[in-house]
Amino acid sequence: MDATMIDEHLENIDRRLTTMEQILPTLATQEALHRLDRRLARVEQILPALATREEVQAEGERSRRHMDVVAESLRSDIQLIAEHVASIRPKRESS
Repeated sequence: MDATMIDEHLENIDRRLTTMEQILPTLATQEALHRLDRRLARVEQILPALATREEVQAEGERSRRHMDVVAESLRSDIQLIAEHVASIRPKRESS
């Protein structure tokens, strides 16, 4: 090997080391990976309990139908009260 080849190899090694030095601080530590693994395990435990979009929409439709029935019942009750109040009010005599 002549000096030019050795210089090229050293420059190549230097470039690669510089690149590694830039990358190393961004790599996760083993403890960080363990924390991430624990978080993922908790998420996996929670996910099955979450409702799907379809389940939420179906529950919304059931709630809307129920509230329509409740509102209609209230309208009927208010109408009955209004009729009762009208029936017991004294009538105005016309002049």
